[in-house]
Amino acid sequence: MTNDNDKFKAVNFKYWAYFIIIGVIGVALWQIVAGIYLLKWDVLNITLPWKYFVAECVRNRELPLWNPFINHGFPQMGHYETWNPITWLVGYYVGYSPYIIQLEYVVLIGFAGVGMYKLLRSLEFTNEASLITAVIYILSGYFIAQAQHLGFVASGTWITFVVRYYYLLSKDGTVLTSLKISICLFLLLTGGYPGLLVVTGYLLGLSFVGHIIWISVKKGKAIIPWRWVWLNLFLVVALCLVSGVVLYCSLELSEYVTRGQKLALADTGWGFFTGSLTFRSLVSFLTPY
Repeated sequence: MTNDNDKFKAVNFKYWAYFIIIGVIGVALWQIVAGIYLLKWDVLNITLPWKYFVAECVRNRELPLWNPFINHGFPQMGHYETWNPITWLVGYYVGYSPYIIQLEYVVLIGFAGVGMYKLLRSLEFTNEASLITAVIYILSGYFIAQAQHLGFVASGTWITFVVRYYYLLSKDGTVLTSLKISICLFLLLTGGYPGLLVVTGYLLGLSFVGHIIWISVKKGKAIIPWRWVWLNLFLVVALCLVSGVVLYCSLELSEYVTRGQKLALADTGWGFFTGSLTFRSLVSFLTPY
């Protein structure tokens, strides 16, 4: 009976923790939530125009392959954030505006708090310690000072879920957990900052090798835990499948992504002049959207 009561209290506290996290965000960012102030700089100058264009394409049942309204036209499909499912869902059902994009910022912070709370609970921290750390995490300078960089905020959100599920993968070892990791990595790929995705990949690689070493030490001899290997292989394959469109677009444009070289003046394929300087592009100088 005592164990049942403890479980009930733990589940009850979990929902109270979510409510407290939402409440803290509402109080700390009430001016953003109420629309009294807008976020500044990159989120309005760069991220919003991209998301607005993608949203308009989705709502008109068109693929966002080429954007004629920015930089005299550029291949929008080559930008990883173009394929972020959150952008597509919000764009299709709601549409983007300065207020909507800052609500997305607030929601991401909420998920970050929940992700950190669940991560620490999985690591067997107490309910109180997990909640306090989650609140400190979402109110840290990383999230508050980086409000203009939505990619950094998204990275800080999804990394908590990736780490948690990878830890659970080392414990329970199920295909479903591998699939959850691949989905979270896809959200990190299409919504986060690339540098943090690379760092996450390094950490997962080290954890993969470290788990094999730990099992070998525990068994007293060098062994290969094949179930662990197959689960990680499934994770990689699933990630490649869900990220197929991003990988294809990146490969398609890879030869044109250069540093310190002249811009290609070709008028075929994805050359510099292809699709550029259309009438709508020129008009966009006066009416950006």
